[in-house]
Amino acid sequence: TALWHRGPCQPSTSVAAAAADPSSSSSSSSSSTVAAVFGSAGRPVNLRAGIDKQYFDSYSYFDIHHEMLSDKPRTEAYQKALTQNPSLIKGAKVLDVGCGTGILSMFAAKGGAAAVVGLDGSERIAGFARQVVAANHLDAASGGPVSIVAG
Repeated sequence: TALWHRGPCQPSTSVAAAAADPSSSSSSSSSSTVAAVFGSAGRPVNLRAGIDKQYFDSYSYFDIHHEMLSDKPRTEAYQKALTQNPSLIKGAKVLDVGCGTGILSMFAAKGGAAAVVGLDGSERIAGFARQVVAANHLDAASGGPVSIVAG
């Protein structure tokens, strides 16, 4: 079974080529691409920052999380892996990168992890994850091992 993953957007080949060698472009469409890459003042534009923002913003809303959580075989497989493997999880320190709603962080906590840090690139969804973890009494204030961090 393949895990569902949505990767970041990548710049087109023409944008990447223009960024690599702006002097090689001579057509008008390439010139507009170069202007977009280098901006109106001729300074390089950080394409990565825009791509990263777009990527993390796409996970800021519940529709994508609802879709993943609604995939019952996927969610149950993660639950079983994290709660029914004490030799791997019990006493472990777990980093859940891209924690979203915090579901995997909570599974790791219920599996006996000593400490769980859920990290999400979206401050908005990390805030909701904190609320979900607290409602399940797995946060530090409740004596639980889970901390959620945005970054």
